Amino acid sequence: MKALKQEIKNLIIHSVAMYDFNSSADSITNEIMKAIELRTVKNELEIKFIAPNETEVINYILASQLMETHTIDQIKNTASNFFNYYDTKKWKIGSGKKMKNMVNWKKALTDWTKRNWDNSNQDEPKINESVKAYLQLQKIK
Repeated sequence: MKALKQEIKNLIIHSVAMYDFNSSADSITNEIMKAIELRTVKNELEIKFIAPNETEVINYILASQLMETHTIDQIKNTASNFFNYYDTKKWKIGSGKKMKNMVNWKKALTDWTKRNWDNSNQDEPKINESVKAYLQLQKIK
């Protein structure tokens, strides 16, 4: 809201600077309203998000070679998991009150595949130190 107020203030200053002080208040007001409408339309166009379908997700993974060393079944599984996860969240990111509409699903998919495969490529599952110590004691006995 604060940014919107600042933008309106800047539009008013710009509009007043464009006209001499003999211009009527109505013409300045009309010019301000036109500028605000143009900014609003521009912002709506930039924010518009079109969710992909599952096939588009698979095609993007293949085209961008995000998972070039993986089998087609692994790629389909990853695409399905990604699609289902964000589809159930209505293509929103964040959590709680900070949830907002996704802007770029391709970037989200790239991050998803990095996280997903970085975690699954580890040979040894993560076990905390106390469990490791317990297992070591069991081997000694």
